[in-house]
Amino acid sequence: MSRKPFTRLTHSLAQQALELHRVALATDEIRTLQSPASGTRPEDGVDRPTEDAALCPRRQRVVSEVAAVSAQLADAAERLEHALDVWSGHGHP
Repeated sequence: MSRKPFTRLTHSLAQQALELHRVALATDEIRTLQSPASGTRPEDGVDRPTEDAALCPRRQRVVSEVAAVSAQLADAAERLEHALDVWSGHGHP
């Protein structure tokens, strides 16, 4: 008797995890770059790409969101682990 590897709910969870993985890779690629939407106009005529990237509010928003989502994911994984422990009789509901 063959069984589907995932139920609809766990399939959806796995798809969301894969999408998160794709977006996480994209955020990692840009974490040190200035947003192309943040223009710079050096007042003294000297380009400062490192400074511009470090001070870019759009880049900082990505960095902040990665930190927030990371904390939320750690909490979600802990909740699922707890549910499995409770199911197996090793934890309290």
